[in-house]
Amino acid sequence: MQDHGIVMGRFANFISKGIFRTTLAPASASPVLFQTYDDALASCGGKGYVAEDLVNLVIEKNLAFRDNLKSVRTIPVDSLKVMIGIGSISPTTTFRVLDFGGAGGNHYSIVRTALGADRDIRWNVVETEPMVRAANKRLAGDGLKFFESIEGAASDLEQVDLVFTSGALQYTPDPLVSLSMLLEVKAKHLFITRTAFNTVEERTITLQTSRLSDNGPGPLPLGFVDQEIQYPVTLESKATAERLIRQRYSIRFSIEEGPAYRRREPQFHMHGYLCELNDTEV
Repeated sequence: MQDHGIVMGRFANFISKGIFRTTLAPASASPVLFQTYDDALASCGGKGYVAEDLVNLVIEKNLAFRDNLKSVRTIPVDSLKVMIGIGSISPTTTFRVLDFGGAGGNHYSIVRTALGADRDIRWNVVETEPMVRAANKRLAGDGLKFFESIEGAASDLEQVDLVFTSGALQYTPDPLVSLSMLLEVKAKHLFITRTAFNTVEERTITLQTSRLSDNGPGPLPLGFVDQEIQYPVTLESKATAERLIRQRYSIRFSIEEGPAYRRREPQFHMHGYLCELNDTEV
């Protein structure tokens, strides 16, 4: 199995996307395609953009998001997608979640607000080393922790009720390897959302362009300068990903979340899956 520290390190700037926003190119244009993730990364100057900018921005946004939820207790409607999965599995009094690519834990803040303060929620986010270091200093607590590896996060929980990932897999060097590692946790449930796949049986590696302000929940905080950024994105075959999931899980339902990129062919759409661990895997 590929070392998870390498997986996390190689996409250190890309895992914290809260939403898959921008297009590769207009429908009449053809995006630049690459043979490998490393080739795409090199075209961005080796980093895509400075990791420190991303970490500081996401931390500040999550602090503001969390504090706003505590004070006004109003959840933005576009932030409620996580509750589709949570509500569908009827969590027990103690609820243990591994959140892959969960940035500063904004999904935890949403779930904590929705389920109430009396629920025992243990929410372990798997993130990059810079994000983990900063988030454990400023955001961790009340059931929220940050880890650099899937193995570390799962071991700390001992038993995992839900593996959750939103808009992260496509930014890893090998989304199918990352997905396989999440499946090996053997959580009772798996909820994937905001994840882009290819409609044909092939891998497409290209670049995504967005704004720095697109990262994390809420508006750009004071003191940050917005800028255009580029980073690699890998679109795996939807059919291949589903076959992989079905090796360990049954798909209770899927979610069609609309086009991720506007392009002639092939088409890339965002998808979601709520899955239950097969009885043979328990």
